[in-house]
Amino acid sequence: MFIRCLMSVGLFWLGYASADSIQSHSRVDEFDIRLGFLHAGSLESNLSIEDEKYEFTGVMRTSRFIEHFFKWQGTFAATGVLVEGVPTQGRYLVISDNKTKKDEKIVLKTEDSTTILRTNREKK
Repeated sequence: MFIRCLMSVGLFWLGYASADSIQSHSRVDEFDIRLGFLHAGSLESNLSIEDEKYEFTGVMRTSRFIEHFFKWQGTFAATGVLVEGVPTQGRYLVISDNKTKKDEKIVLKTEDSTTILRTNREKK
C-alpha cells in the first residue's frame, strides 16, 4: 500500500510538472497525512525533471500520535523517463522501516528484476 500511495503522489506531480513546455523542473513538497481528523504523519518529496528524465525521492513518517500505536518510516527513490509527457518508471527503491516490529523491508526494482530483502533487528 505504501508503494501505491507514493507512486500515486509521484505520478500526480509528474503529470503536473511534465507539460510540453517544461524542459527542466525541480519541486520540493511536504504533505500532511490524515486519518479522518487525526494527523497520521508526513510525506516529504522532491521531484526533478531534466531532459525528459525524472527523479522522485522522499520520506514518509508516522506522527507522534500514531506512534503510540505504530511507529513506521519509509524512504523511497524512483527514476524514469517521460514518453510523450507520460512518466514511465525505470527503477525504484523503497526502504520500509517498521520501528514497532523492529524490522525493515527493502524493495529494489530495476528494468529486469525485483528484489525484496527483509531484516529483523530484534535481539534474540
